[in-house]
Amino acid sequence: MKRKGTTPPARAARETPASTATAPAARLEKAPTHIQGLDDILEGGLPRDRTTVVNGASGSGKTLLGLEFLYRGALHGEPGIFIGFEEPPEQIRQNAATLGWDLPALEKQNRLFILDARLKPETLRSGNFSLKGLLAIAAGKSRAMGARRIVIDALEVALRLFDAPRQIRNELHALNNWLRDSGLTAILTIRPPSRSGASPSADFFESMADCLLVLDTRVTEQISTRRLRVIKYRGSGFGRNEYPYVISPTGLRMVPISTVRLRHKPLGEKSPPATPGWTKSWTAATAGPHASCWPGCPARARPRWRPRLSPPPARPASGCFTSASRNPKRP
Repeated sequence: MKRKGTTPPARAARETPASTATAPAARLEKAPTHIQGLDDILEGGLPRDRTTVVNGASGSGKTLLGLEFLYRGALHGEPGIFIGFEEPPEQIRQNAATLGWDLPALEKQNRLFILDARLKPETLRSGNFSLKGLLAIAAGKSRAMGARRIVIDALEVALRLFDAPRQIRNELHALNNWLRDSGLTAILTIRPPSRSGASPSADFFESMADCLLVLDTRVTEQISTRRLRVIKYRGSGFGRNEYPYVISPTGLRMVPISTVRLRHKPLGEKSPPATPGWTKSWTAATAGPHASCWPGCPARARPRWRPRLSPPPARPASGCFTSASRNPKRP
């Protein structure tokens, strides 16, 4: 006979909540870009040993971002490979020299390798083109120099050589598999089609990328600004706003507006509130001289707070009030 108010053991076991003990959350390993402001937006850097796609129109700074990623990484002990389908290596070195980057020195130290992937006309006439030979060269060089990073610049230039969308998909699948097996932190830079209509490879790039960055340049009231936006980042948080950036004399500079915070100590002596009982609730007493702002809607009661300061000097006989007090009282 079942006692009233009791629960059968089997039912009790089913209704027992799962154990609240959970394993500590694993953090995604990241490769710092060492680009000013970008690591703050990405909350530490790009996903290590994964692929990041940088999409941007001409002049947005895609090549510069990839090259600086390699340059800063080489300075911090992570060799890298740059594969360019558009610009000749000598021109890349000259452009980097204008920013104070000595790429030839890094190449001599085997910390940077620039691979010229521009295709010659006789190559196209001799047979079918494939990325496999290029990737084999990059793999051999990566093992020889112990590379940790790779940038493939202007990949859309190579994809234009394929006539059928099926060929493009096959090459992209081969590239994606090679990048996953290489153990390299990769950046692919692509340019969206200038004409209307989606590129046959656009959806594939968005799906293969673990991190997707979009750069653009816009003109508003005759003022040109560059902006960066992170579209997705698998396994990590990131800044979700649009962030302005500039190309400075030393490289890219991002402005992580939503993550900026004051890191300096307040100046001057602290001024506790004059109202009794407010000192404890006012966790950080204000430092003078400075101004405090109390936001609030009209007709709302805002705190009548004032710092406890020394009384103002006596008013001159002429009737004009002159004082250097930080909170003077009007006559």
